[in-house]
Amino acid sequence: MKPRDAAWFKLRRRHLAIYPECRACDSLADPCVHHLTYRGGKRGEKERPGDVMTLCRGCHDDLHRDFAQTGEAPRSKRLHHFTIEWVETRQAQIAAIENPAM
Repeated sequence: MKPRDAAWFKLRRRHLAIYPECRACDSLADPCVHHLTYRGGKRGEKERPGDVMTLCRGCHDDLHRDFAQTGEAPRSKRLHHFTIEWVETRQAQIAAIENPAM
């Protein structure tokens, strides 16, 4: 294992130990650690705990698909804001399904 990979897996393991559930749908299945920002350098060496967020595989794939449709570069600085807005929208959609207005 390369040192950069070791740094990334250490950060990922620590993050998932604290935040195991998907921020968008609360699932514990197939967690991904999503980057909110990229600080440059090698993966895992410069990230801070607040630079990542747990998403399940389904939400992670959906988010990246939706972000790709914006035409922005994958490591765009807009990714952070897009992710936060996307997660809030997904949470609202789930809440509306689980608690329909009467």
